Amino acid sequence: MKRIKNIIGFSLLGAYIVVMMSFVNVAYNESYCSAVDIVILDSLETRFVQTRDIDQILKDGNYKLLTKLPSQINLHEIENRIKGHSSIKDCDCYFLANKTMRIEVSQRRPIARVLTDKYNFYIDELGGEMPPSNFYTAHVPVITGKVKSEMVSGDLFKIVDIITQDRFWEAQIEQIHVEHNGEYTLIPRAGRQRIELGTADNLEVKFKSLKALYLQIFNNNSWNKYKTISLKYDGQVVCTKK
Repeated sequence: MKRIKNIIGFSLLGAYIVVMMSFVNVAYNESYCSAVDIVILDSLETRFVQTRDIDQILKDGNYKLLTKLPSQINLHEIENRIKGHSSIKDCDCYFLANKTMRIEVSQRRPIARVLTDKYNFYIDELGGEMPPSNFYTAHVPVITGKVKSEMVSGDLFKIVDIITQDRFWEAQIEQIHVEHNGEYTLIPRAGRQRIELGTADNLEVKFKSLKALYLQIFNNNSWNKYKTISLKYDGQVVCTKK
């Protein structure tokens, strides 16, 4: 008898939970979107995108989110529209339990800026081009000189990628100059010498040799004695004094 009473009790409790969940689900679906919460996930690292930019995208799309039920809002469409922004890498939209619509945005990360008479854009971490911002300037190496479009995702990206993947070089190199003959010259932050990289061949070896020079020979600030450091010749580092 006690077992039967327990079974009946659990059955009634289960039925009660199902009914209550149905009421909650109906109430949820019949309630409007309560708020929009925009989160720029990497805002501490870069600030090409502001919440006002997302607000403007929603306004241009005439979504009027606060006047709609969650079931009436096409999250996928909004995500794709936001991803269309030139500085946005990814976007994820979803609803919280309180019917707040959360919009999470991640930005493209610039690793260098091409700044010449012909070009003015950033190169992102995938080698793509992204336009500059009127409100924010990223502190990345500047690329000048005779830049050709095919260099951007090719040799220049290879050089910049090595620099940005190494904290030592990130702190040392502030400019990459493309010479008339297509060779590359590095300009360091400290000192006034020019580092002749030559072509983009054997970059790993060249940067390894250059780091050894910096750490073993130039560690006492003696680099100011030199006008140029050339890595153009295989297996050699040639320094020219002022």
